Amino acid sequence: MIENTIYNEIPGLAVEINMLEALLQEEFRGGGFILDTAARLVLGGGKRLRPALAIASAHVGKYSRAAILPLAAAMEVLHTATLVHDDVIDSSDTRRGHATLHTEHGNHIAIYIGDYLLAKALKMASESVMPKENISRFSSAIEMMCMGEVAQYLGRNKVPGFREYLKRIM
Repeated sequence: MIENTIYNEIPGLAVEINMLEALLQEEFRGGGFILDTAARLVLGGGKRLRPALAIASAHVGKYSRAAILPLAAAMEVLHTATLVHDDVIDSSDTRRGHATLHTEHGNHIAIYIGDYLLAKALKMASESVMPKENISRFSSAIEMMCMGEVAQYLGRNKVPGFREYLKRIM
């Protein structure tokens, strides 16, 4: 349960964020090294900004908890996967005051867990009741994110031109 956050200022959103937390806990219960490690990463905190924005945006139309919560949870799991991969690429030793996964278990395990989280996010999205075209957009966003990360990596130590910069940030 999320306590003492900005979401408590918006009671309806606080309820939905707490429902999101319960869904994430359900998705990551079980056992074994992979699931326990993934659960620690996903359930270990964070602002939940992406799912909160998805939930708030869904209230613009006819709100459906069954439609949005699984997709919002998938977004948070995807975000966690990108953080795990970024920590490896950036050689970050800590995140949120704790040792990063690759610092604790090495790059191989970190990449495998990050890949597991990516697969889990896609599975969660595919199991939602969202229309197929929205799930396709979710997958397309992941494709674009990966392409952008590779372009950024290949362009490291180079100052991009104005057009290239705009292309990267859009």
